[in-house]
Amino acid sequence: MAEQDTIIQVRLPETLRSMELRARLGIALFYLTLGRTPAQIPGNGEKRINTKVRLGPRGKKCLDELLARPDYTSKNQIILHALAYAYERPRLLLCSNFENI
Repeated sequence: MAEQDTIIQVRLPETLRSMELRARLGIALFYLTLGRTPAQIPGNGEKRINTKVRLGPRGKKCLDELLARPDYTSKNQIILHALAYAYERPRLLLCSNFENI
């Protein structure tokens, strides 16, 4: 049976809310599990808005792995860092490609 995507609600600045960035969330989470981090969080001074993000099974697995580490304190912080990482790297693979690797 195919695993379903997971929907998570997080608070994000407008700069990180684009569909294009959210499509690369899974692969960005994977890079965070490897110890990669964004240089900065864009939109840090912007008002944060509740936003739904979709994670495929592999992205969810990466999120769960990151939650078990002391480096991050919440799902929101992890998603924020992953989207910031993707923002800095516009050529990052699309999440759909990541799920099929």
